[in-house]
Amino acid sequence: MRTINKVLLFAGLGLALSSCSKSDGPTQVETPGSYVIAAATLSSTNSTDYLLTSPSLQEGSITTAGNGIEQLGYRSYIQAAERIFSFRYGQGNPGSITSYTLTDGTLSAGQSLQGESTDVNALVGDDVLMIRNNPRFNIPNIIFTLIDGKNVAVKGTASISNKDLAANGEVASLSTTPILLANNKVLAPFYSVVDGTGRSEFLTNHLDESRFAVFSYPAMTLEKTFLDKRTGILTSGVHQTKNGDIYAFAGAGHPNYWSTTTTYPVSKNPSGILKINATTLETDASYFFDLTAASGGHRVRASKYIADNLFFLAMYGDVNAARGAKTRYAIVDVASKQFKWVSGLPSTINESGFPVYVENGTVSVGVNGESENVIYQVNAQSAVATKGLKVEGLIKTIMKL
Repeated sequence: MRTINKVLLFAGLGLALSSCSKSDGPTQVETPGSYVIAAATLSSTNSTDYLLTSPSLQEGSITTAGNGIEQLGYRSYIQAAERIFSFRYGQGNPGSITSYTLTDGTLSAGQSLQGESTDVNALVGDDVLMIRNNPRFNIPNIIFTLIDGKNVAVKGTASISNKDLAANGEVASLSTTPILLANNKVLAPFYSVVDGTGRSEFLTNHLDESRFAVFSYPAMTLEKTFLDKRTGILTSGVHQTKNGDIYAFAGAGHPNYWSTTTTYPVSKNPSGILKINATTLETDASYFFDLTAASGGHRVRASKYIADNLFFLAMYGDVNAARGAKTRYAIVDVASKQFKWVSGLPSTINESGFPVYVENGTVSVGVNGESENVIYQVNAQSAVATKGLKVEGLIKTIMKL
């Protein structure tokens, strides 16, 4: 393992810091508000993201037509320290990051960073952890870059050999899932894939285990790894509840879950929730929530903490499915192990993302339907959804500044 000191290594990583006087594209914000929705234009030939604002998620309508701040290229978004960060993914080529702030309900672009594309961008405290580790690119190291969320500056960088992290003859890849900062440690789920030609298809001989890495923060020095064999690969989130308990959500599918042409094997173990001791950072052997059994045969795809012991889940829509866009939503209580399907939503939902925002115990979830796209409001206690803000555009991310 090799760790680089916390210095500004712009040359080493190809990162450059600049100040933006304008956004990626024209700004025409017509609906001021503190809620920010990333929405894409609806086109059969081309799709472009726009950042829209709204004063409410419960009513009204907004549109991408002549409105919002245009985002160039394929984008993902994170909110950190009263800023929104827009990441342009270059698929191995250079990418970029643009930050946005809100003044009187209007978004404006601030500082930006230019550099190599990263595969995972995670919120850790008020900072953003960028991770470059896609096995397809045949790079020997996982590279970490920590961005100061308040000042939009590189706080430090680090790297580790992906073979050393895997320690099983394969190469490691950190999951594209929420990464948790707890007790000044970064808890990061990861899986391993076969080296060589197996990298391109994310083949693995370790489907039936969940693996975790623990790093110091902010140095990102590896302290230990641990695993659990009651479920499978963990790609659906790690969260800490208000009382300090940590829960990890495993879909137990295949690393190449986005493939639309090839059917890959999945774990023989059920999809489930693990509990992690916040002090020792090891799994609790006495706790396991079998989501496959509770849901009648479904697997979890994504998760979001609501409040107390409640979580909002995106489940694969078909029984035994571990890939595809067909989705059903549910609410679980991890303490009582209760599972409820959300009612009041369209019968058919096709969603590959997870456009969800939680505020005061209410879940706002974007549903891109066949005839309209709406942000529904889900009551966490009753698991009943009602229609809210209508969006003329494909809903990708929901945030608030």
